[in-house]
Amino acid sequence: MTGAIAKIPQMSIIKDEFEVFGSLKMARRKTGQEAKVERLTWFLMVIVFLFMTNNGFDGTVTLLAVSVILLISGLYQWRKRWSVGPVVFLAAGVGILASSYSFFQPLPVDLSLMSFFIILAVIGIGVITNDS
Repeated sequence: MTGAIAKIPQMSIIKDEFEVFGSLKMARRKTGQEAKVERLTWFLMVIVFLFMTNNGFDGTVTLLAVSVILLISGLYQWRKRWSVGPVVFLAAGVGILASSYSFFQPLPVDLSLMSFFIILAVIGIGVITNDS
C-alpha cells in the first residue's frame, strides 16, 4: 500500500421497513389501508367459519373456504408490496392441501376444528407480531 487509508463505506442500519431503537429492530408501522385489509380478512374468516359450521357444511368445505380467503388476502397484500407474514401462506397452504386430500381420502381429524385452529393461529400471531 502506498500509505493511504482505505475507506470502508458505511452501511446504514436503518432500512425502509425497520426502525431501530437501540439494539431492537421494530417493524414499521402499517398504513391504515393495510390494517383494514387484515381486519377484513380476519372478519371474513370468522364469519365464513361460523356460517358454515352452523349450517351443516362439511369440515372439508369449511377448511377450503377459510384457506382460500387467507390465500387471496395474502396474495393481495403481497401484490401491494405490504408486509405479509409467512404464517399466512403456510396456514393457507396446509389448509388447502388437507382439504384437497380429504376430498379423496377421509382424514382422521375434524377439519372444522382444524380451520378453527388456523383462524386462531393467524389472528393470534398477527396480533402478537403485528405482521400477518
